[in-house]
Amino acid sequence: MSAARPQDIAQANRLRWFLAAHLLAVLAIFETSLWVGQHFAAQPDPVPTAATTAPPQPQRLAAASPRPEGEQP
Repeated sequence: MSAARPQDIAQANRLRWFLAAHLLAVLAIFETSLWVGQHFAAQPDPVPTAATTAPPQPQRLAAASPRPEGEQP
């Protein structure tokens, strides 16, 4: 096996630095998205939950409460 040429070593080092820089960039974007998600999760809801949900409707059970005469299901 022959010794590596200086040009090959330089190209391999450039590739390593390129990959390391992009890995750090991806990690920075990921961490930023986590921080933004936590920031917005800490904000109060602008619309109260009660305004977006309907009140519960009473459910009638057929066996527990018989219908009066003439009432349709």
